[in-house]
Amino acid sequence: MVKSTDLCNEEWSHALIKELVHQEIRDYFIAIGSRSTPLILAAERNPLTRTHIHFDERGLAFAALGFARAKKKPAAIIVTSGTAVANLYPAIVEACMDEVPLLILAADRPFELLQVGSEQAIDQIKMFGSYLKGEWILPAPSSDVPIDFVRSIAAKASHQTLLPRPGPVMINCMYKKPLSLDQPYTPPTTLAPQTTYLPTSQEPSDSSLKLLADLFSQHEKGMIIAGKLDEGDQLEEIFTLSLKLQWPIFADPTSNLRNIGRSSSSIPYFNSILKNTDAKKTLQPTIVLHVGDKYVSTHLQEWIASVPVKAYVHVSSHKTVDPYHQVSHRLECSPSLFAKRILPNLKGMPPSLWLGMWKEHSLRAEEYVNDFFEETEKLQEPILLHLLGNLARSDMHFFFGTSLPIRYADGYFYPRDSAGRVFATRGASGIDGNIAQAIGITKALDVPMICVIGDQTFLHDVNSLAMLTNSSLSFTLVVLNNFGSGIFSFLPISKQKDVFEKCFTAPHSFEVSHFAKAFSIEYAKVETPHEFTEIMKNARTRKSPLILEFFSDVEKNHEYLLSIDTYLSKELKTKSSLRTFYRDLLK
Repeated sequence: MVKSTDLCNEEWSHALIKELVHQEIRDYFIAIGSRSTPLILAAERNPLTRTHIHFDERGLAFAALGFARAKKKPAAIIVTSGTAVANLYPAIVEACMDEVPLLILAADRPFELLQVGSEQAIDQIKMFGSYLKGEWILPAPSSDVPIDFVRSIAAKASHQTLLPRPGPVMINCMYKKPLSLDQPYTPPTTLAPQTTYLPTSQEPSDSSLKLLADLFSQHEKGMIIAGKLDEGDQLEEIFTLSLKLQWPIFADPTSNLRNIGRSSSSIPYFNSILKNTDAKKTLQPTIVLHVGDKYVSTHLQEWIASVPVKAYVHVSSHKTVDPYHQVSHRLECSPSLFAKRILPNLKGMPPSLWLGMWKEHSLRAEEYVNDFFEETEKLQEPILLHLLGNLARSDMHFFFGTSLPIRYADGYFYPRDSAGRVFATRGASGIDGNIAQAIGITKALDVPMICVIGDQTFLHDVNSLAMLTNSSLSFTLVVLNNFGSGIFSFLPISKQKDVFEKCFTAPHSFEVSHFAKAFSIEYAKVETPHEFTEIMKNARTRKSPLILEFFSDVEKNHEYLLSIDTYLSKELKTKSSLRTFYRDLLK
């Protein structure tokens, strides 16, 4: 029986969404549009879905990315045809590079309307090039094609977002008019799920574990670098491994190892040590164990690249990280599972002078950083991140924006107590969609979120504030407003004053308060450490969004950061008898 176009559109769309729900894709981020009407109706009317609406496709995609990043499972994006799809590009790039599962359901014109000048008809096929893990094309719905075809594509595409590596996948859905029925469509209740994918796991082989255990046992001067990790509550296994080996841990803020409590093997303020002591020369490792993905610290990267290590072992669930081409051994495995499985193969090492030396440096660096910041009466950008570390609690989660905030966090965010998770955009490290991502994460976890970004990052994503209007999210947005791009003041180009301010700093006069008022969001300005501390003490219990703005000056901020290193360099290079004793024994 030949069915009408509008009926076929609804049947296919409901079957598509129902199969995706079976594959546990329950959250749909929807941008308003016409050609996507059948998809919107199917997503909104399925009783097992949650829909999130935003008018801006670019921000919407980043909100979905943040949601999927936090949940560690795919979120779906529904957009109409044409440039609406193109607006997803930055988020798709980030999802690809940081391996976040996303499923894009892009409405499209049918084949006969392409390349003939039809309204809103562009070539959407292969639009995102190599940044998609997979791309599927559904022709215009027709009764001539069995509906099981649609359900099979849905199952394959959803599975592809996760395995063998997470990432974005697109289904291009062509629709003819009329797009939908005049009355609500009632899908059949007899349509059973199409496909069930059975779980698999990555297990390190016994031979690999023995080989690495033998390798580790040959080196006293080893270190563990922890990049971005997603293992949650099992991160303690990595601390256990470091203590058994007596190797120090250099933990990136996105590793979340900083947030589960202090370990006797962790090295807080390692950036300050590398910049302001002779440790780069006197405490060089012979082996590096790198667990997880990328890490922020340029000082650490460049130092390790200059050290002639005898082995560099990288353990990550799925991602290859080797910018300086040093990796000698690579194991694709969950870092926490690897730590747990290799522990029985290792002999426990006695307390190490090597680790003791690093700990002494770390304790002294922390002492002097605290002293320096406590003596500063006026709030400064790095102090703000340091205070957040002191105020962090287990029910507070953090998003640090690209550019200076994540670098301040890398240098000075070291929670004293157990704290919530840290998120950041480190795939392509763009300043796009940071507000939207943080909002998506907050929606996914339903927890208090502290988001710290710069003014340029804020201006890039102002539209996403609309998702906070009339919201009950516990969301505190802290904007460091230095009226330009402060990060460029650290680059050599800053010395060329004739072009620097106009072309790189890109100065502006915007104040965040005006945007907060426009979107009906509560606002406050902070000027002192005390003011910031008092407001943040109540951040965990807030039931509505708040925007905090801190004004700073690019040049004065740069001078303040240099003064920190000047002070630390003077204090940390004071030689103690204990340090000399350690160094002589390690020779």
